[in-house]
Amino acid sequence: MLFARVRALINEWVARLPDEAAADIAARLRSPLDDVFRSAFWELYVHELLVRCGFSIEIHPSVHATTKVPDFKAVRQGLELFVEATVASTAAETRASDARTGVAYDELNKIDSPNYFLWVDIDSSGPAAPPLRQLRTEVELWLKTLDPDDVLASVVAAGTADAMPRLRWAWNGWAFTIGAYPKSRSARGIAGIRPVGIYGSGEAEIIDDRGPLLRRMRRKASRYGDLPLPYVIAVSGSTFTTNETDLVDALFGSDAVRVGYALDGTVRAQSARRPDGLWRRAGGVGAANVSAVLFVPYIEPWEVAKKAPLLVHHPGAARPLAIDCEFIWIGEVRNGELEWRKPRRPICDLFSLSDNWPGPEGPFEGVNS
Repeated sequence: MLFARVRALINEWVARLPDEAAADIAARLRSPLDDVFRSAFWELYVHELLVRCGFSIEIHPSVHATTKVPDFKAVRQGLELFVEATVASTAAETRASDARTGVAYDELNKIDSPNYFLWVDIDSSGPAAPPLRQLRTEVELWLKTLDPDDVLASVVAAGTADAMPRLRWAWNGWAFTIGAYPKSRSARGIAGIRPVGIYGSGEAEIIDDRGPLLRRMRRKASRYGDLPLPYVIAVSGSTFTTNETDLVDALFGSDAVRVGYALDGTVRAQSARRPDGLWRRAGGVGAANVSAVLFVPYIEPWEVAKKAPLLVHHPGAARPLAIDCEFIWIGEVRNGELEWRKPRRPICDLFSLSDNWPGPEGPFEGVNS
């Protein structure tokens, strides 16, 4: 029942689009690619949000002096603005990297290794496919220099697999560490046994949700030049770790600490922001053509009744946006500080949904019962 309600809501929202736009969104919503689905749903969500807030919407309006068109032109009681909906995603790059990594594992499984299982760590991946045949040749030559009985004796004496010999190989951003673990004597020389027996965990990564937000907003900020109306970028994150702090850091600059010395020699530290944001750059105000940013950190279709959007106004906008909405968070800079005004009504009311929609039952109740 839960998923039927979500599907019905999506169908209802799609039906409010013009026919051509509805067909495009529906096709993208059916995509097996997660980032394509998220982009389509976010565009649909922003359209529905604007409609519910009383705007009439023109899809892909023409803009003077450019052939590029923003997603929406919204009009309400004399107020006109352009809106561009986008998702800050690195999914395409991630998929390409994962594909290259998969090819690397497949190629390593072609290695002639009658005496060893291979422990493979891909410590880092490069921007282009590595010369895997060369890697295979080097690994095979290296394995021939090893004596499996000697290696096994070393591992047993040490009491840990860490004592196995390792080959490290690097090329254009790629780094492989390949360990050789001796097969049992009965398994040596048997054809058809895949040599890669252990896949390492790979490189550790620092989660960066600010970076994708900033890159995507910068791209959209410069896409249409100087528009004749207020311009809003509606952006959402593509990972559940994205939050409001990531947006603030992307707009106003990343957090820093300024350290100074007082006249009495004491050290004083205070929080500061680097001039590396969309709206705060070295030399002054940035992206003044972007009047505001509409933001939901991360949203699934079944969360629309629970997550209220944020609208952050540019303090130095060339075309300030005189807009308010009782259902969303409003962020404005006052006296050098970003202040938030809470929604006066819950977001579920805007979408005419209950506060526990699509419930009340739990997400998996009734499945296979």
